[in-house]
Amino acid sequence: MKQHTKLAFLAATSFAAAHQLPGGVGNLPAMGWNTWNTYATSIDATLILESAQALIDSGLSKMGYEYVNLDDSWQAASRMANGTLMYNEETYLTDKIHAMGFKAGIYSSAGRYTCGNYPASLGFETQDANSYAEWGFDYLKYDNCFNEGQSGTANISYARYEVMSNALNATGRPILYSLCNWGQDGTWDWASTIANSYRISGDVYPSFDRADDRCPCETYDCPGVQGYHCSIANIVEKAAPIGQKVRAGSFGDMDMLEVGHKEAMTFAEQVAHMSMWSINKSPLILGNDVRNMSDETVAILSNKAIIAINQDSGTTPATRVYKKPVAAMPDPSVPSWGVQPTTAGNLQLWSGSLKDGDKYLVTLFNTSPQNLTLSVPLIDAFSAFDYGDVSTKAYTAFDVWAPAAAGSTKLPANATRAEIASVAYGADLPDTVCGSLPEITVEAHGVRVFLLTETNASCPAEATASRKMMMGRSAWM
Repeated sequence: MKQHTKLAFLAATSFAAAHQLPGGVGNLPAMGWNTWNTYATSIDATLILESAQALIDSGLSKMGYEYVNLDDSWQAASRMANGTLMYNEETYLTDKIHAMGFKAGIYSSAGRYTCGNYPASLGFETQDANSYAEWGFDYLKYDNCFNEGQSGTANISYARYEVMSNALNATGRPILYSLCNWGQDGTWDWASTIANSYRISGDVYPSFDRADDRCPCETYDCPGVQGYHCSIANIVEKAAPIGQKVRAGSFGDMDMLEVGHKEAMTFAEQVAHMSMWSINKSPLILGNDVRNMSDETVAILSNKAIIAINQDSGTTPATRVYKKPVAAMPDPSVPSWGVQPTTAGNLQLWSGSLKDGDKYLVTLFNTSPQNLTLSVPLIDAFSAFDYGDVSTKAYTAFDVWAPAAAGSTKLPANATRAEIASVAYGADLPDTVCGSLPEITVEAHGVRVFLLTETNASCPAEATASRKMMMGRSAWM
């Protein structure tokens, strides 16, 4: 295994400083692919280049997935005598990644070792940042393992991560700084001035709502172990209160996407996962085996409308307006001496506005195991915002995940799988929306996402006054 310390010189002086300057990197949530969730420390050049080629062949690169990120184990097991990191020939690929049209990402930890027990960057920040810049990397994921006790307060964690932030900026190369300290010490309160993104929870796992003691925290402010094997619903719950901390150029990171990973979630659950990450402005970093994707996976990852919501510049994450518990159905698996549950999940209403000014986002997220049917009064959807009297206006409504009409979009003869899939979903509701979104069914563990655009049509008075809400077999508690 060959080990190297130097590559061709790069004219770094032509680059702006990394994440602190307007117009630099990270102004929008990052999109790309990372090796860790599928391969952990079993990575090599063949795998990485094949995966990059798969992003091109599938068309996902055209959808905005631009970073190819090497996670842990790219590095050799020890440093040189002068402290310089050594990398493995099998994983050093920036020139080839760039030649394919991508940006290249690398990994380290703000500790003595990485999570995979390789040399990390605590105490070597300037030296390592210079190496990343010299080698031509465009992105750094910076973890939290083996931090030698330098955590416990916001000040301590801030100081530890600020060193690498300053070191990256000092290189002159625009390197996106992805801070990965799992939400420890309230990252959202201090990371936005030093990093382009910051993790808000423990590691994600491809499960919609499974409880796991390895992810003991259930709320954003939990002071305990952040852990891993965190479900989709668990991370959404943590994201809800802290979206207000997001600003352009620094985004709350809900961890990598698990769409298409291990085939562990239903189609509805994966659509919900993609949607909730997107409306919360999380980076969209794929964690699946992109060399072997089903048409279903490509379709979810290629939905143009949901990606556009995530990448809408100058707007903040959607806000959760309410979370209402859903009554549980009798569980036949509970023994006669057991206690039947009274609630089973919840229905959540999220809303927000887009940069166009007259376009609004309304999302229903159902964590219960039952299909739910309801009407959503617009006054409820917009009650948390100072939008003016928008609830009385008329709108066209675009259903982001509704099947598109066949032939509604003309595609080139050589269209990629992603280009074909990108027009498979999205359709206008047939009627103008006045007063409420009527009779919407939200699938169990599913989501409905609507984009409302103001029209010049007028609404009848009875429509604007309506506050009717219906449920199917469930009831609010």
